Amino acid sequence: MQPAVIYNSIAGKTTDEIIVGDIVYDKYGTWRLNYIQVPVNFIYHFKVQGGKLFIGAGPYISKPLSGRFTTPPDHPSPASSQFSATDPDIDAKFGSEPGKNFKAFDSGINALAGFEFSNGIIINAVYNAGLSNIQTDKYLYDSTKTRSLGISLGYKF
Repeated sequence: MQPAVIYNSIAGKTTDEIIVGDIVYDKYGTWRLNYIQVPVNFIYHFKVQGGKLFIGAGPYISKPLSGRFTTPPDHPSPASSQFSATDPDIDAKFGSEPGKNFKAFDSGINALAGFEFSNGIIINAVYNAGLSNIQTDKYLYDSTKTRSLGISLGYKF
C-alpha cells in the first residue's frame, strides 16, 4: 500500500453555444482546475535486472485549490450570468451552494506503472479517472468528470 499527496492540474476546453433570445453566443475557452490529490495505491513490484518494475491501482480523493476559465482574445465571452464581455477570464467557484461552478471534492480511481532503478530514481506514468460529476449545476455539460494522464520522475531515499 502506498499513500501519497500530489498536486494535480487538469485542463479542458469547451466549444458550446448559449442561446439568449434570438442571439447565439459561443461559449469557447479553456478551464484549468488545480487540485491536491490524495491517492492510496496498492502496488505490486517485479524484480528485474537494474531495479524493479511496478504496477498499481487505487482510489483517490481530491480537494480543489483554484481554477480559471479563459477565453481567447479573438473569441469574446457571451453576455450571460456566468460570463462577462468585459472580463473574458473567470475564476472557478467551488462548493455546493447556488452560483458555484464545481463541487468542493472529487473522487475516483487511478492506475500507475513505472520503474524503480537500483540507484533510487523512479519514473512512472499514472492515469486518473474521476467517478463523480464535479459540476454543481449543468454549467458546461450535463456531467463533467475529471480525467488526467501524468508522468513523474522522483527519487526514493
